[in-house]
Amino acid sequence: MIFKDPIIKDQFDRCCPMLKLVCMEFERLSMSFNKTPVMTRLIGKIDGDSGVHSAGRAADFRDEFDGGFVYTLEERIVIIETIESLFPRLDGLKTIMHHSFQSGPFHFHVQVAPSIVAYSNMIFPLYS
Repeated sequence: MIFKDPIIKDQFDRCCPMLKLVCMEFERLSMSFNKTPVMTRLIGKIDGDSGVHSAGRAADFRDEFDGGFVYTLEERIVIIETIESLFPRLDGLKTIMHHSFQSGPFHFHVQVAPSIVAYSNMIFPLYS
């Protein structure tokens, strides 16, 4: 994984374990397509955002860049479906989305819930 800025690497080293786990899966999937993911944002406030980045529970990965896309449509679908199936949430929110925020470049937005309870449907089957 490449970090757009060294500050983002420091933030990632200290981020919550669940976000790290999801980001590492994003990296694994990207590498399976011979793509090295670039994390462009972790903690930071942008006007109009939900605050999930400021809370340290979200990361963005580059897709649209320099007039093109890093990932193909098929690769995007596999990444999103795989991460959603591995990290399903009970709170109705997505763990990953591919979007453009405020007309910026399209990117993958990975986010995790503030409580592990949102993942109980993922965890409980491991112990039953």
